[in-house]
Amino acid sequence: MGEPGGAWLRALAEARAGTRLANVVWFGDSLSELDRTGEPMPWFVGRVLSGWTESVQYRNGGAEHTPSMVTTGQMSELADAGFGGRSVDLAPGDHSELACIGEGVTVLWSRRPGGGILDVSWGDDHIGSIDTDGPAAATQRTTLTRPFGFVAEMLKITAKGRSARLEGVYVHQQNLENGVRVWPGIRSGNTTGDYLTYPGWGLDSLASFDPDLVVVATGTNNSSEYIAELDALIDAIRTRTDSDIAVWVPYLGPTMPMEVAAEAGALAVERGCLVVDGAAALGRPSTVDEVHPTPATSGRAGAHAAAVLSGDPVGMVAQIAGQVVLSLRDGQVWQAVNSSIEVENPLGSAVLAGRASLHDQGHQWALLLEDLATDILGLPGSTLSFGPGGSQPIDTHLSRAAGGRLSLNSGTGEVELARLRVGQSEDPAAEEGAAVIYSRNRAGTTELAVVLPDGSDHAIAPAPVARGGYRAPLPCALAPSHHRSEAGVDMPTRRVHWVPFPDLAEPAVATHVWLEVIVPEGGASASAAIVEGDGDGRPGRVVARTSPGAIDLGQGGISGAPLAGEVELAPGAAWWVAVVAESGGGQSVVAAADQLVSSGLAQIGTAPVVPTPTIATGVLVLDDQDSVPDRPGSALADLPGAAPLPWVSLQSP
Repeated sequence: MGEPGGAWLRALAEARAGTRLANVVWFGDSLSELDRTGEPMPWFVGRVLSGWTESVQYRNGGAEHTPSMVTTGQMSELADAGFGGRSVDLAPGDHSELACIGEGVTVLWSRRPGGGILDVSWGDDHIGSIDTDGPAAATQRTTLTRPFGFVAEMLKITAKGRSARLEGVYVHQQNLENGVRVWPGIRSGNTTGDYLTYPGWGLDSLASFDPDLVVVATGTNNSSEYIAELDALIDAIRTRTDSDIAVWVPYLGPTMPMEVAAEAGALAVERGCLVVDGAAALGRPSTVDEVHPTPATSGRAGAHAAAVLSGDPVGMVAQIAGQVVLSLRDGQVWQAVNSSIEVENPLGSAVLAGRASLHDQGHQWALLLEDLATDILGLPGSTLSFGPGGSQPIDTHLSRAAGGRLSLNSGTGEVELARLRVGQSEDPAAEEGAAVIYSRNRAGTTELAVVLPDGSDHAIAPAPVARGGYRAPLPCALAPSHHRSEAGVDMPTRRVHWVPFPDLAEPAVATHVWLEVIVPEGGASASAAIVEGDGDGRPGRVVARTSPGAIDLGQGGISGAPLAGEVELAPGAAWWVAVVAESGGGQSVVAAADQLVSSGLAQIGTAPVVPTPTIATGVLVLDDQDSVPDRPGSALADLPGAAPLPWVSLQSP
């Protein structure tokens, strides 16, 4: 066996260099969970090891104690309670929610026979659905992404169809693809032996996390069996993973006398574990009830643990001290009447921002330093951004939602941006004044331009090109980003609906098509097809289809069918899903969208096309069809009102 913690420290170094992820699973009790005014120990350690980028991290599904989501569900029974013993059971319509910002979320959930759908939305965006039906297994992980924003929006996970079990979520702010994550599988009242009695609370989760380090921070609630149970838990961990193990020895108190703490440290050394000796470092610290830590003690314990686990205690303590001095924590606000200018620290980088009203969620402007602008938004450098304010998030560069403009007062009427210089006439008699930089729409794309005091207009640069296609978290079930219609929509017989789907960034294989039946109609059925784009913005040739009538509209809930032959979807290629009710009286009602968010809205017809106010989606239809035609022809019509919302199962090629 090598040096204790050696593999972990190598993984940590690579994660900090941005070349990989490093996962830490933390087993603990109330000393790791309870700190209502600050950050409990594993969350503090997670912030430090992640370089202060992750302020939210993990939240359980809504069980008692902090930190957690807010839920309308019920705590799971102990034997079924999932990671940390803190999962919640969501009946259909129940939800757990959390207001947060981030670029993605990993959802932890339990698979079980007959499990329902977990529907995930963030703000106005529906970002994914998770089918929890299958052989029983705890702590399944699904990662979903979305565009990063500056305003905290509600992350909401709702059970649909049947009850589903939610264990928790990890909100990613910068560690979506690399960096450090700490997963606290903790529960107040836990003994060391509880992790052996209920393996679903942590041991069974190790295969899912594939951790680089497992921290065992128990002992406060143990009887005289602590040492034997600690030895057995180390054995149980090593039968499931070859990751390094660190033992946090609790600080001294009524339940942790000095001789027991010393024996635990000695056992950890004997078993080749890294030792984080809280008893030696903290002694008998201040507590609220002789056992549970005050915020100051929790902070000291977290700082000590982070310093030891970093492999560079002196350097890490210096960084922590510097962060304490420099961090704005809750920010600073200068208020004038109802408007404000604020210094914020959302992701470890100061942001200067202005709001028209203290009650606004969105900024009217923000000045971002280079690290935040470059690392998070992918912009080339420090950025001054404008937005509409109110409830709307800020735009990047100049506002595309409101008339924000950046005016540079210049005596010579000259603007210099990096190495690009735009100037007016060399005529010395030219009027002095202001050069105005603004955004404009040309040929369907937004570009940055400048108007000089002599009236001349110059393009400076086009807007950044959007990264090609949606990166689907394979395997997944995918629907277009949409605003859901609460009432659903009727499925008239023999009407084919062509629904545009987002271009994909990476190849994927489509295997099934699904509809959510809200109001069933006995004997009604439908079929579906995957359709490639025709190059002119319309649907083209059918490339795969289900069997006729394979989608049952006579039963409520999710209903679907496999495609007769899987089809690979190429990156960047336009594609549609066509659905048609082939039998029944047109009385079935399915889930619907009243707006497709990520799709352009084009109304077709004879030139010049006059828009009508009733078109809602951009979905195209064709009536009097027994099935989806191989090609739709030219008789397509726009669909007024809400449109059926199909889902497609995707997997890696």
